[in-house]
Amino acid sequence: MANFRYDAFLSFAVEDKESVANPLYEALIDQGLHIWYSGRELELGISIKDQIKEGLEQSRFGILLITPHYFRTNWAQKELGALWGKERDNYKIIIPVFCDITPEEVGSLDPDLAERWSVVLPDGGHKKAAEKIHHKILHYDHAPVKRVRKKRLTLILGSLLLLLLLLASWPWLSRESTFPESQIKQAVEQRIAQLNSAATAAWEEVESGAAILATQAMVGKQLGRFDRVNARYRNFYQFKNGYESLQFQKNVAPATGIDFSTWSYTDNYGMIHPKIALLVGDKSKGVDIWIHYFNTQSTTFRIEHILRSDDLIVATITYQEPLRLIGFHYEYGQWTSRLKHTSYAITGFKQEEAYHFVRNHGEWKLSHVE
Repeated sequence: MANFRYDAFLSFAVEDKESVANPLYEALIDQGLHIWYSGRELELGISIKDQIKEGLEQSRFGILLITPHYFRTNWAQKELGALWGKERDNYKIIIPVFCDITPEEVGSLDPDLAERWSVVLPDGGHKKAAEKIHHKILHYDHAPVKRVRKKRLTLILGSLLLLLLLLASWPWLSRESTFPESQIKQAVEQRIAQLNSAATAAWEEVESGAAILATQAMVGKQLGRFDRVNARYRNFYQFKNGYESLQFQKNVAPATGIDFSTWSYTDNYGMIHPKIALLVGDKSKGVDIWIHYFNTQSTTFRIEHILRSDDLIVATITYQEPLRLIGFHYEYGQWTSRLKHTSYAITGFKQEEAYHFVRNHGEWKLSHVE
């Protein structure tokens, strides 16, 4: 505890501040816990990013207020990524609080969070939740700290020996431990090239088939046929980014940042100058339409921030022109049980992704992207 200024960092979506975060914070304070909370700690005139980073570093635990808004908030996702970076196999610091969301729903977005020891609101109210969290923090296994105190002499001697080794190998160490930012750029550029290559290959397959190159007006004419059918909808969503495949709107929409209710062919679904392919199936008593949009604009990226620890680097990346290929399939007829089926198959990048680099034998390597 002596190394941390705060017992816990409270991470939440700004939409939940007044209704849930404020009362939970007050209840935690009443339990005697020292909480870093942006509603109280942020100071005017100082970088918000720097203050949050400092709060994360000085907090022993991370309390995540998980609601339907949480996974759609960039700041909350950055805080979550930083807290994952602080964890080790024998040092679990993340405490989820579920509010208006089930563990199963959380599991579809982040399975690791759903499996954690957690607190559920409004069961018992904010006071009861704060009591459970206080008990969890108070009775956390302090064994690693106790071992350090009992073996202080061993630690001092070991530190001296390590210092001598460092001095002896400093030229080699300085080369191996440095993490160049160019390595992040190289990893992102390589990933963009790979995903763009996959999207291009898929588009070329569409072009070589029976589909014809189309215009926005041709698409509108075909979709008009589909819209005039008086039937209930059944939609299916799929998103691929080379690392994972997400399904269903509740997963795909937060990942892509797309509000599907506002999507329209009239603005080419957000693409500036896409190539469009159209294929109309031969089903005289129904509708069977395939449409593909291929993005001709290059994907660019920006490194938002980098979180560093001894053996882990997490770089947060945002993209411009992230979607590479979109496929739509519109169906209606006896084969759909008289329901209108709309399928969205999207290949691209999330609005924001976290690149995890780990150090192994002095070399930094990309571990995974999430």
